[in-house]
Amino acid sequence: YAPVVTMAGQRYFLTSAASQGHQIKCFDIDCAFLNAPLKEEVYVRLPRVWKEENKTDVRRLIKALYGLPQSPRAWFKRYESHLRQLGWTQCEHELGLWKRESKLSKGSFLQLSVYVDDNFLSGEHSQEVEEATSAILQEFPGKIIQLKKLPDGWLLWDALGADFRYRPETKKMVLSMSTYIDKVAKKFGVTKSASSPNFEIHDLQNKTEDSDFKYRELVGVLQWICTIGRPDVARKVNVLAQHTSDTVTKGMEACSRRVLRYLYGTKEKGISYAPMREKGFVTEYKKLLETNKELFPLYNVFSDASFGSCKESYYSTTGAIILYKSVPILWRSKRQTVRAYSTMEAEWIAASDALAMVKEVGFLGFSDKEPFCKKGSAGLPENLWLWCDNQSAVTAAKSEEVKPKTRHFALRYLRVREESSRVKFCPTRQQRADGLTKNVTEETRSLLLGWKV
Repeated sequence: YAPVVTMAGQRYFLTSAASQGHQIKCFDIDCAFLNAPLKEEVYVRLPRVWKEENKTDVRRLIKALYGLPQSPRAWFKRYESHLRQLGWTQCEHELGLWKRESKLSKGSFLQLSVYVDDNFLSGEHSQEVEEATSAILQEFPGKIIQLKKLPDGWLLWDALGADFRYRPETKKMVLSMSTYIDKVAKKFGVTKSASSPNFEIHDLQNKTEDSDFKYRELVGVLQWICTIGRPDVARKVNVLAQHTSDTVTKGMEACSRRVLRYLYGTKEKGISYAPMREKGFVTEYKKLLETNKELFPLYNVFSDASFGSCKESYYSTTGAIILYKSVPILWRSKRQTVRAYSTMEAEWIAASDALAMVKEVGFLGFSDKEPFCKKGSAGLPENLWLWCDNQSAVTAAKSEEVKPKTRHFALRYLRVREESSRVKFCPTRQQRADGLTKNVTEETRSLLLGWKV
């Protein structure tokens, strides 16, 4: 396989570039796999015409071909080697992210995002971006993707299936799924919008008349939309996905269609960044601190729990989201694997799940400037806080007197207590992960996308 940048890594890259007003260049490598030399001995049988002229139709492959299992990996190794020769440094835990120190601005970086043969390159100076792009395309022929300039001054292009709008002069960006949602809505015959994606679980489980609706296909589509840039429907899509093995009913069709209708009515909304929004975010949450002298971090993690939300197993639900410069770059909505017996226990487990999610993301701080790039305990960025809206959980996490009785719960509790210096309290109305655990209002859902502080 060819290691590629994850969607979280791509959002990190775009947010980092936009927040600095960098120039962004998008380019594609032509016939990428054909550039990769093969180390293994691989033989192919050529067409009969070749045999008639050359006495044999078997030849050893020197370079990869499309369809060959080794091709993606061979291409990645070839491309990786060349980028290193050009002075690029690869992220250790996110192999699709690269950086190189700028020669024109001290402390600044050129950044590169690689998804097989699709590349995004950003930098402060357009001349340096052009030179870096040319150096790559000189070795691997390809084409630069021309950006579409909209009448209002925004630049628009496709970013791995999403619509990416950007204004470098104002440092603003919007990542939405409007084009893709239009295609899906047309395919499933959706022409009307819904004001909310909310539905009740009994509507989904109601054994009504069977339906031939393509439920599993639609759920897969909704999962893709949610993964790219719509965390506001993550909880609803998660619930729908838990029933993909059931016999499809009219109730299941209605619930899945409702989520799609909501997306259709809000297709222009998405993840966005603006300097004023980041400033407003910092101002709002600094008010919650005991002292304003602390250096406000670039990374803020919010965790929340819905106690005993599953009416069959009575497991609670965890919601967690990582914000980088007020922009959501990774989120998760999942059923907890340990049964909690109080709201405080459920919040501890959610906080532990959030920290575990952060540890899985190895690129945080990769292209940040000092002092924000420093690593702290357990490999986490030094400038990272965890926000929780349960005061009892926050207090207990900072106390050494609390001793959990069960091993499974104790392991999760200790993970939070070891990082207790990062744990901060925020009221529920400012809890950005609240919409990942339950049915919420439009105002609360908007916090997941950062539309409003």
